[in-house]
Amino acid sequence: MADEPVSSLDVSIRAQILNLLGDLQKIMGLSFLYISRDLSSVRQISQRVGVMYLGEIVELADTDELFDNPLHPYCQALIEAVPIPDPKAKTSKRVCWEKFQAQ
Repeated sequence: MADEPVSSLDVSIRAQILNLLGDLQKIMGLSFLYISRDLSSVRQISQRVGVMYLGEIVELADTDELFDNPLHPYCQALIEAVPIPDPKAKTSKRVCWEKFQAQ
């Protein structure tokens, strides 16, 4: 179990830890439960993702499927809130917290 393993690390150490975890998965066939609020690290390290809201899993899917086509409004809002690392990139995504909270 890895509970927020890179949450307070600087970028270079964070990358090393994520690479190490990925290597352990491949070399040893290791599986682990990766718990994080950092969606970019979740996407990098996970094959399947479960999203919890109010203590319940509201969506469970393969990583690419969840990030490319989130079904639950909470998942949609989480993914739309992830910042794009390129300041020149334009996005049509709009954070839909109001829409989510209304449901």
